[in-house]
Amino acid sequence: MDIRKIKKLIELVEESGIAELEI
Repeated sequence: MDIRKIKKLIELVEESGIAELEI
C-alpha cells in the first residue's frame, strides 16, 4: 500500500472519530 493512501485512511478515521466525539 502507498504511504499516501495510509495517511488518507488515518485522516478519515481521525475525522470520523472526532465526529463521533462531537455527537
